[in-house]
Amino acid sequence: QGKVISLWDRSGDLIDSLSLENRVIEARVLPQSKKLLVYDDSKDLTLVNLEDKSAQSLSGHEFPISAIAITEDGKFFLSGDLGGTTILWNNDGTLLQQLDAHAEAISSLCFTRAGQQWVSGGMDGKVHLFSREGEKLATYSHPAKVTALTVIPNDTFLLAGLRNGEIWEWSFAGQHLSSYIGHRKRVNAI
Repeated sequence: QGKVISLWDRSGDLIDSLSLENRVIEARVLPQSKKLLVYDDSKDLTLVNLEDKSAQSLSGHEFPISAIAITEDGKFFLSGDLGGTTILWNNDGTLLQQLDAHAEAISSLCFTRAGQQWVSGGMDGKVHLFSREGEKLATYSHPAKVTALTVIPNDTFLLAGLRNGEIWEWSFAGQHLSSYIGHRKRVNAI
C-alpha cells in the first residue's frame, strides 16, 4: 500500500503508474523538467525521469528522510532527515553539499523565491537561514519544536509554525516581528 505513484493529466485521465519498492511519503515534480522527486520511508530519494520511467536512487542520508524542498526553477532541491542533516542536490541528482543543520530531526525545508537562500526548521526548536552555498546566515530560536515553515514571497520574512500551536514571524535580519496564538495543537502547514 502506498508504493504506487499515479500520474494524471489536467483533465483527470490516468496517464501512467509507477511502482516503487517502499511506501511513498511525498512526490513532487521538478519545475521546468520531466523529473519527479520522491521520498519514501527509507534513507534514499528517488529521482524518476517521467519520459522513460527510469529511476535514480540518491543516497547520502544516515537517517530516514523527513522533508524536501525544490527551487522554483527546479534546478536544485534539498532533503532533510530525522538525524538533523540536510543535503543540497542539483536536478541531475548530484550531491552538492551536506550539512549537520540541527540537533534533532528536520521537520520542514523551503527555499526563498529566488532560490539563493534556504531555510530549515527542526524539532530542536530552531530555524536556520542558509545561503545556497551552505553559509549559516541566521538562527531563530523558538519555545517549541518547529513543525512548519514558509518564506513570504518577497523574501523579507518567514513564518515558523510550532508544535505548541503558535506561529512566529521573523525578519531575515533575525528580528522577531510577531507571534500568532490561536491554534490548540501543532501547526502542520503554513
